Amino acid sequence: AIISETSTPITVCGGLDSVEKCSQLIKSGADRICIQSLLFNDIDAVKNLSETYGGQSITIKFDINPLKKRLRSFNQMPYKEFSTTFQHLKRILIKHDIKDLLFYDTNADGNENIPDYSLVNKLDLTSFSLILGGGLNRNNCEETYKSFKNSANDLSLSFSNCLYQHEIESVNIIKTLGESFSQHRLYRES
Repeated sequence: AIISETSTPITVCGGLDSVEKCSQLIKSGADRICIQSLLFNDIDAVKNLSETYGGQSITIKFDINPLKKRLRSFNQMPYKEFSTTFQHLKRILIKHDIKDLLFYDTNADGNENIPDYSLVNKLDLTSFSLILGGGLNRNNCEETYKSFKNSANDLSLSFSNCLYQHEIESVNIIKTLGESFSQHRLYRES
């Protein structure tokens, strides 16, 4: 029902651990799926989805845990190991035209902790569209944007929990971001 009522692109995330679930969502009208465990458990399934629906329909999510310097996905892989693993993974993703990567700070999610994206600084993401999330709010989103705007082909910030938990209207976040976003995806109201 939501898909038929909106012109906004729909991304579905969570519990997508099989090709069947992902395919069903895309066939039902989702514009894209956001997967995490499927990538780590069955890379061939992700390749299959990309070949069937196109890489533009897939976002890869990495739950990061800066306090432990580990990824929640990849069986708690330490950051140091992931930096090496990412080079191999990067080639696969590019080959299959999967260009959207979401790095989500699980420690900052839903609270007032300042997000730590130090892992992202160590990766070559210039071929990707980067999405950062977890702990972003109107006090730190402009600084985060400025810090990472040249790190990737495109940059988006996800501050949905900030909106839900603190009931901040999106227009106030846009006003807070000011000029740094005026040349990018968000536009000022006239």
